[in-house]
Amino acid sequence: MSDQELDDIINGLKTDQSMSTLAETPSSNVNDDNINQFIIDKMTRLVENGMDTIESLQQTVVTGFEPEELSAFSSLIQSVIKAADTLNKINISNKKAKTDKELKILDVETKKHLSMAKGGNTTNVLVATREEIIQKFLTAAKKEAESAVIEVESSEFIKPEEPK
Repeated sequence: MSDQELDDIINGLKTDQSMSTLAETPSSNVNDDNINQFIIDKMTRLVENGMDTIESLQQTVVTGFEPEELSAFSSLIQSVIKAADTLNKINISNKKAKTDKELKILDVETKKHLSMAKGGNTTNVLVATREEIIQKFLTAAKKEAESAVIEVESSEFIKPEEPK
């Protein structure tokens, strides 16, 4: 390599700000309250940095024909795709949780309105054993059968006329 080529490479590295910003990461306080936002922020940043790196290295790798560079570039693309997929799964999970919560609230409100429409508080509960329930049914059936029986005295009984 000539001195001119080395100077071009050094100048290119000096002007490339995307690599220098990767090292400058401020520490953040992560706790249970902000862990979801922290993960989303870091995953977003990872995907953005990966895409920036892919764009900056794409021309070099395509013209370089070095197997190691192509392999590294391929691994970088796979990693960025996996990170983007993970970020998408987090997004879908958050949307599903939000939708499930809204549906549950609507379900509770609907049940409340239906119970009010039926006449208020209908929370009667029967607690009994099987034997007690069967005995109650038998007693009720016996009372009903007794009330249906009509006693007829023999004098009131009229014989039907026989056909002539």
